[in-house]
Amino acid sequence: MKSKMNPSNNIGKPQRTVKRKFPARIVGVSVVGLGSLVYGILFHALLMHTNSDTTTSLQQPDATDDATSTSNIVNNKNDDFVWNYPSDQDLSALQQCFPANSKNWLQGPRHGNNPLQDDLMDDDFVTNMILFGSHLSTKQGGSSSSSSSSSTTFSTETILQQSMCHPDSRFLNATDPLTDDRSMQLWIVRLTFMSMHRIQHQFAVPEVTPSRTTLSTECQRLTNTYQIGKYDYECPAGRFLLVPIENLGLGAVMRTTVLSGLLAAMATNRTVLFINHAPVGPKPIRQAWYHASCDRMDVQCFFHPPSPCVLTHAQLEQAPVMNQFRNVTKLFKNPLNMMEEPFFKNEPVIVLPLKTVTRSISKSIPMRLQEFTVRVRGSLNETDPRRTVLQKVAERFVSNVHRDKVNQLISYGLVLYAMRPHIQSQNELRDIMQQIVPPSSTKAIPAVTLGLPIRGTIRMSVRQLIVFDSMTDFCFISFHFILISLGQMHRRE
Repeated sequence: MKSKMNPSNNIGKPQRTVKRKFPARIVGVSVVGLGSLVYGILFHALLMHTNSDTTTSLQQPDATDDATSTSNIVNNKNDDFVWNYPSDQDLSALQQCFPANSKNWLQGPRHGNNPLQDDLMDDDFVTNMILFGSHLSTKQGGSSSSSSSSSTTFSTETILQQSMCHPDSRFLNATDPLTDDRSMQLWIVRLTFMSMHRIQHQFAVPEVTPSRTTLSTECQRLTNTYQIGKYDYECPAGRFLLVPIENLGLGAVMRTTVLSGLLAAMATNRTVLFINHAPVGPKPIRQAWYHASCDRMDVQCFFHPPSPCVLTHAQLEQAPVMNQFRNVTKLFKNPLNMMEEPFFKNEPVIVLPLKTVTRSISKSIPMRLQEFTVRVRGSLNETDPRRTVLQKVAERFVSNVHRDKVNQLISYGLVLYAMRPHIQSQNELRDIMQQIVPPSSTKAIPAVTLGLPIRGTIRMSVRQLIVFDSMTDFCFISFHFILISLGQMHRRE
């Protein structure tokens, strides 16, 4: 008899019991590529405890829930979602506060970004995130308050610091002028991360005006009343791919669905929005993500919003679904040809359900990254020592000799970008890291560090288990640990 599938997720395969080879308290993370996501041990723990008082049930609300509404508040037919529509007077005031936004977007309803992080974002942080483009800062470090809307150069470090990288990671050093092979590999990951950030924020740039970044007291009251978050922008000229994340293992969806969504966005110059549990729209984007730990039931419970662009419910409802196999295949194999297809060319918003399949990187992506690198290099002063290494990296992006390695590094950069924790999670992660990772002035010792490849042989020498000096360039190895026992961590004196 076939096993019944769990209706609360869409795994689609009978469940089976897996015999454990290691004690349950041992948590492992891959050292091969991004594998099972090295930082997973930490953010998985946070996923389990962040907002632990919030229900994570996938069931729809009881049909007996109160369905009454005022003239301004409407209950959504598919969920307990409510929306507070502004009065004519307040809508007129909103238009004065946000002259760059349309009446329809201000009125809503909108599928906004996670509002719980608003208090942790200041205006300079948001401005720097959106206006960052191809300019590299010459500063050794950056902060969320180091730039303003009138500045033309924005701190690269501020952008890179949104990653999960340890503060001592070489990945965060965007001033590195070295031209050795390892340094160039890091630059490939770094530039991929930066380029993806630009693509995800490009359509919000026209809305970053002084009136938006310096709201009056009355405008702030209206934004709070009518659910316009600090990281919510209309992006009226935007072109989007809406990618729902499947209910499979976190490592699997990151390396397949999420990575594929980012590859499609980069290849077609569209912004990708990872949407689950939307109150309206096609079925794929209305399904909850069971790894979530908050009422949103999507990746924003832990991760930073993929983009400041926020769509209205009308846009979600009208978005067509691209589910034909031949079209999806063409999108990844020949993205430039797909961009000329009437369906793809004429639709600003497309729902793109993706199976957990590893996608190859089209030739257009290294070419786009080469162009981005050339622009970055061109923005630097003639005497900047990084111009030499950036020239070499630009050439390597399209080199046939280095193609396989470059594609691997591009994947690293994209997954690293997708895994940016939101500010609260990032602060908690850093607190944990300070407790379990020795400071930069202290050498990690074998007694508290151990490395082990997942899905690989365990027939390794002691030296192979604890020595990873050749991989410490990357942020996910620079913590000097690969596998940690949480049980021992809490008992350690």
